[in-house]
Amino acid sequence: MRADIVAGAVFPDYELTDHAGKRRKLSDLQGPDPMVLVLSRGAFCPKDLRQAEGLVHLYREMEGGYCRLVTISTDNMLTTNEYRTGVGAQVHAGRVMKFASAKDITAKAATIKAYVRQAIAVEKAGLRMKRKKTSDSPVPEELRERLRSDPRFKRAFEALTPGRQRSYLYHFAAAKQSATRVARIEKAMPAIFEGRGFLERR
Repeated sequence: MRADIVAGAVFPDYELTDHAGKRRKLSDLQGPDPMVLVLSRGAFCPKDLRQAEGLVHLYREMEGGYCRLVTISTDNMLTTNEYRTGVGAQVHAGRVMKFASAKDITAKAATIKAYVRQAIAVEKAGLRMKRKKTSDSPVPEELRERLRSDPRFKRAFEALTPGRQRSYLYHFAAAKQSATRVARIEKAMPAIFEGRGFLERR
């Protein structure tokens, strides 16, 4: 590793090819948001594969706070995309089609061509996904009840930045059981009173 890549230093603004074949700078991927950068040895490494699976689940929590997750690996584009599909990586604007044989491709040729034409049109038009607003996030009934019954907690939650509110809303709503949602809300209350986001530490 380069001698200037040390704790506390500014990481080099590498320009590399992404999983779609487009040259991207790290600064372009990050934008104004926090970013976690993972250096991976590649799909051949069982340890890295297991870590990637965990990061996919973590990202579902991170995206609520607009935190980016970027991985740099030594894999080629084909292996990278197989790797992404294998660990369950997704993007907001993506479509994934899996084929078991060449016959599957032939049978779905019309659909594939339509998707490709749509993708080309979107790229030429320069269209981009709009970022979600806090008002777009579902508010679990358990949180509504807590906000109604606890004015102090309501003031603290409303004082959070929009990104911090979204991170909590996503975290609470992700629980399938009502009891789990209640437990998550209660566990998060101290941090909310301190004005911290879901993944923020003191």
